[in-house]
Amino acid sequence: MDQSEIFIVGGGFSGLLCAKELASKNFPVKVIEEHNEIGYPNKCSGVVSLKTIETLNIPISKNLVENNFSKIIFYPPSGKGVTVNFKTKNIFVLNRYNIDNYLAEEAIKNGAEISLLTKMISFSQNGTCVKIKLTGDQSLTSSYLIDARGALSYANKLGLYNGVQLYAYYKDFETDAIHVFFNKSIAPGFFAWLIPLNENLAKIGLATKQNTFEFTKIFSDCTRWYKTKSCRRSSPICWRLCRPN
Repeated sequence: MDQSEIFIVGGGFSGLLCAKELASKNFPVKVIEEHNEIGYPNKCSGVVSLKTIETLNIPISKNLVENNFSKIIFYPPSGKGVTVNFKTKNIFVLNRYNIDNYLAEEAIKNGAEISLLTKMISFSQNGTCVKIKLTGDQSLTSSYLIDARGALSYANKLGLYNGVQLYAYYKDFETDAIHVFFNKSIAPGFFAWLIPLNENLAKIGLATKQNTFEFTKIFSDCTRWYKTKSCRRSSPICWRLCRPN
């Protein structure tokens, strides 16, 4: 095996972007992803700034961008929103499934290899050599390893939050704003969000150390969103978030 090959553990946004850029410079790259599909499960709302899109050279297309906004409304426990306005609609919501697959296609086009259903169990370093142990008694050896598993790679070291995000129908909220809720009765210790995608449909989620589905019901009752959209890509998605600094 060529030990100059770069192994990237994690086929999410960061790992795929890294693979795309390295492969474009003719580095031998292999992405190791534990799930059987790129972009699923979705672990992020996809909210980014225009500067991020421009810096990362992401095409602004309907397939990749779900909506854009000119303001954010923050709701304290009192419920009275505080609005932060921007001069232009420079806040974007990416379709994380589509953007991840776009990056994967670009990485492969540039020469990268992606291995699905492969999970890193551990790695050890001996000088400049890194030995990677994978599921199925597989092992790889290289001089370069990039850990792009995100927050979960430090799960045992940091306090964790449980999160849930889904697509749902909503009403009585401004469509040209991202809505963020700070309320311990809705999301103790963290926050909840409602991100309109159009006049009827929104990304809605929250994170807490407690029972996320119990608080999702409370959040639903408080904000009057309803009828979860029935779609595999839009079904409830659970993940875990690290405690913020």
